[in-house]
Order: sequence, then structure tokens, then C-alpha cells
Amino acid sequence: MKKYVPIFILLLVLPLFLKAADPIKGGGRENLLEGLGTTVKNSGLGTANTQMDKKSVADAPAKVPEIIGQIIQIILSFLGVIFLVLMVYGGYLWMTGGGNEEQIAKAKNIMGAAVIGLIIVLAAYAITNTLAALLAERTGIM
Repeated sequence: MKKYVPIFILLLVLPLFLKAADPIKGGGRENLLEGLGTTVKNSGLGTANTQMDKKSVADAPAKVPEIIGQIIQIILSFLGVIFLVLMVYGGYLWMTGGGNEEQIAKAKNIMGAAVIGLIIVLAAYAITNTLAALLAERTGIM
């Protein structure tokens, strides 16, 4: 039971870092647009950008690609944390192996599988991102 307590605590604490403070989301869209409007007025650029209604932009629903992008970001963050936990666990097993070849082999397998999994996830993300960018460019979605 004692060996599972640190793992349990780690699993409780790590998700807190998944969604760290985002400076833009902290004050909301209204505060961001208000600050930008003040900056434009103070800069002497005049009213070139006043056609954009602050309320309509602030109340506009998020677009589907934005939502999908946020979901992918959360999933990749979670997979990064899983990779880190597996690497730390494998390193812990290796360091505490004390010459036990079976435990060291288990640690190497865990770390190798974690690296292979990370490579697969990053390759899938790169391929998907490239194809989505090409598709968006050719269809004029973005």
C-alpha cells in the first residue's frame, strides 16, 4: 500500500498543471478587447478599426476549428503528462532495481514503450496538422 501512495498523490496533483493560467482567458474577451481599443485610441491610429463591434466579437460563439484545436491541445497535454509519468516510473524502477535484471528489463521496456508512444502521437499530430492545413488552404476554410 505504501508504494501506491506517491503514485496516487502524483496522479491527483499533475492534472492541476494541465490547465495552467492562460493570460488571455484570465480576464475574458471583453477585457482584452477593451484594452486593445484603449491602446488603439492612445496610439493615434484613429478610428480605423472601430468597425469591429466589441460586443459582437465578445459574444460570438467559438468556431468549430477552435474547439477542435482546444480539444487536441488538452489531449496532447494529457499524453505529455502520461509520458512524463511513465518515464519517471521507469527511471524509478531502474534506480531501485539494485542489480535485479528482471526489474531493470521491466524499466527499460516501460521507458521504451513510452518513447515509442510519444513518437507515434507526435507523428500522428504532425501528419494531421499538415493535412488539415493543406485542406484548409485548398478549400478556403481558413
